[in-house]
Amino acid sequence: MGTLYILGMSKVKIEMETAYLMLDGACIYDCHYCSHARSSHASSSLLSRVIWKEVDSSILKLINDSEKIKRVCLQVVNYQGSHDDTLKIADLVRKPLSISTRPMSLGEIFEYFERGADRVGISIDVANESLFRKIRGGDLRRLLKLIEQAAERFPGRITTHLIVGLGESEEDLVRILQAMKDSGVLTALFAFTPVKGTKLQNHPPPSVSKYRRIQMARYYIYKGIVRYEDMRFDENGNIKDFGTDAPVPLSAFLPGGCPHCTRPFYTERPSRIHYNLQPWEVKR
Repeated sequence: MGTLYILGMSKVKIEMETAYLMLDGACIYDCHYCSHARSSHASSSLLSRVIWKEVDSSILKLINDSEKIKRVCLQVVNYQGSHDDTLKIADLVRKPLSISTRPMSLGEIFEYFERGADRVGISIDVANESLFRKIRGGDLRRLLKLIEQAAERFPGRITTHLIVGLGESEEDLVRILQAMKDSGVLTALFAFTPVKGTKLQNHPPPSVSKYRRIQMARYYIYKGIVRYEDMRFDENGNIKDFGTDAPVPLSAFLPGGCPHCTRPFYTERPSRIHYNLQPWEVKR
């Protein structure tokens, strides 16, 4: 809806500089938290708690011509044929383009860059190895290796996402944050959002305090103030000591990830406490 507002196609006022688009279809994966999973009964117009209005490819001309839009983020649902469709869209975009997808190989990632992508997002989502296998499917170690290889081949152009609140420990998250920092990969954080119709519809979202601790850990790690090894954790894997008392600015609580990314109200209602702050909240 925010993208449509920027283009003058919606009255829902949301200020942002990234146009968010989604390639939709019947996903081949079954991530238990996702509204597009094979087993999901949620509306296909949802991704997290956001409603995505159906538009045709003509919207790309409006986006290309817009002075307000600084970046395009293409969220790819991995259906049969999504790879070819993604390349077709990439050919039409004239803005810096981020493609968020679940690639199978380094060659696939290379193709996206060859066709004009500025950044490629390879989501980890689940920070715990056994939970990853159970609720996302696949091998976390194999995915981490692919991300590291991509970051080495395309330095400064790889992004990943982590979801806080899927049952992982804070130590699980911090360990991966450090690995991503060491590989030169940007990490955007999201709070788990229960979506009706998914397997995790009754799973609670994380507390704001837990989410803030992970945001602080990300700030300290990415600024080089401390490393994962410097932090201390309790018997449940919760952060006990950051290893520093350095002040944390409000900007540490922005979503992170690609330039100009804000993902407004992606994981909470506007009336509630925001897990990820927005630029206007940081500036005021």
